[in-house]
Amino acid sequence: MIPLLLLVTCGGGSSATPTPKDVGAAALEGAHIVDPPPSLPNGAVPLTYYYVFDSTPSLATPLLTLSIITPLPAGDKATWYTYTNNQWTAVMQAFPGGGNDPTVQATFSPRPDNIVVLAEPQ
Repeated sequence: MIPLLLLVTCGGGSSATPTPKDVGAAALEGAHIVDPPPSLPNGAVPLTYYYVFDSTPSLATPLLTLSIITPLPAGDKATWYTYTNNQWTAVMQAFPGGGNDPTVQATFSPRPDNIVVLAEPQ
């Protein structure tokens, strides 16, 4: 089982494209953004960038913080996803925060090799 805890925060920041260092601190260390991500499930829209990790996490249960780049469409559900063996796997529901610089957070143990938050029609 991957998820342990889910939190939502809203923080300040600039409108510049975030880098892993900007939005995830130590938990996103060794990650890079892959844009575009692999072909998404039908109807899914990325709410965050798709991060791929190049290294093993230095934290046992890292708290990942990702900036929301696309608002959650009304009526859609937000879900954390990982991509393995050419297949998307839903990890757990996500709850994007609001405000001027919305983010979404979750703790994973172990941390997946890649992560994104997708919006899915209900």
